[in-house]
Amino acid sequence: MRNKKITTFIFLLGCIGIFVALPACQTGSIIEKNKSYKAEAIVNPGIAICLSQLFTIENPDDVKDDLGDGNPKDVYLTFFKRQLPIALAQHSTIRKTIFLAPRINLEYDTNYVLTTHAIGRRGLISMYEPKPTSRITVGDSTIRFILFIEKLNISRAQVMGSMSVGAGHNQTSVTTRTDVLAHKFNFVVWDMQAKKSVNYGSIEANDEIGLTMTKRDWETILESAVKEIVTGTPFEK
Repeated sequence: MRNKKITTFIFLLGCIGIFVALPACQTGSIIEKNKSYKAEAIVNPGIAICLSQLFTIENPDDVKDDLGDGNPKDVYLTFFKRQLPIALAQHSTIRKTIFLAPRINLEYDTNYVLTTHAIGRRGLISMYEPKPTSRITVGDSTIRFILFIEKLNISRAQVMGSMSVGAGHNQTSVTTRTDVLAHKFNFVVWDMQAKKSVNYGSIEANDEIGLTMTKRDWETILESAVKEIVTGTPFEK
């Protein structure tokens, strides 16, 4: 058994083209979306997932305990490929998901360009994305979108906070430390038909854990991240 869990986000999104800023939602997200997709609803689209091979797991023991024995990266990838389509089906109209070969370095691939965008007041995000003139194909005509994920970092971390104890003149503030399962990554959703990004951003997802972490914690943090990615897209449920 475990204590009550809270999932929190620092999330940044943007789009190529015209932007409209939305109020931060309860997760603390800042979301910007392309107006050109506002009136468009796409039912049952297909999406390809491309996860960069260059990702890090700082808590391999947790992977072993919760997801199974073996090389931590291989074990996590097996979980990721099984759980991501489930999360997408729960929170979007996407019904077909395929996985592309992991990519290592796109610096010398002429179909991609390193793009830097200003995101709200939070700074900049840079990652490789397809050029508008490129002809990216995935070998499946039913797939319209590609979700690129880069710089994935998984860790168990501590979040510092404070709380008041006592009452009246005896009240004082004490520092608190909360253990969390943390996922950080950059992403871009690319529309191969329109040849532009649907959205892009940098996610930091922290899932508060109790004394015992379980597989459900890993599922929850991935589901929450997916929900944030599809919000405001033409395939949002």
